[in-house]
Amino acid sequence: MKKKIKYKYKLTSLAILGLTLLWVNYYHISYSTQKYIFNNPDELTEFDYALFLGTPKKLASGDVNNYYKNRISAAVELYESGKTNTFIISADSLNKYQENEVELIKTDLILSEINPSSIILDNDGNRTYKSITNIDINTVHKYIIISQKFHLERALYIAKNKGHNAIGFTAKGGMSNQLWLREILARVKMQMDLLMDN
Repeated sequence: MKKKIKYKYKLTSLAILGLTLLWVNYYHISYSTQKYIFNNPDELTEFDYALFLGTPKKLASGDVNNYYKNRISAAVELYESGKTNTFIISADSLNKYQENEVELIKTDLILSEINPSSIILDNDGNRTYKSITNIDINTVHKYIIISQKFHLERALYIAKNKGHNAIGFTAKGGMSNQLWLREILARVKMQMDLLMDN
């Protein structure tokens, strides 16, 4: 009986420790990137480049993904305010919905009157980590990342750990509970990627 109690106590202690570490990691990433995140273009200086992080245009239901729509709007806002003149679209060329995210984003930016010559394509951006590490900082000396705030925190954490001069511009959109849980795990995976690369 005592052995069972000790065993349950150890399992409970490990579970609490694990949850605490997840919580600390999540909020450490959020806190350490806040000063690099902006939601008003008037607060920004001019940047030669903006990195547009891809996301599916449509949901499984067939409805338009609001995260996608709002990232397009954020990109247009930066362009029209003169804060950037070149977009690097980093996305999946064939996602789980059989979409070519890169081409869809390019088309919608052009339809929003962004000059096609101002668009650079990165077809190998099927993960946030790859989108950031694909950036050649010898050419792209500083850049703006476009995405939702929770996503920007993770992207900027990677960028800063890789020595990039990057800031984030927020597109509208919060998180559901399901997405929050996914983001917790994504941040753990990100830390593993960083450890593997160092």
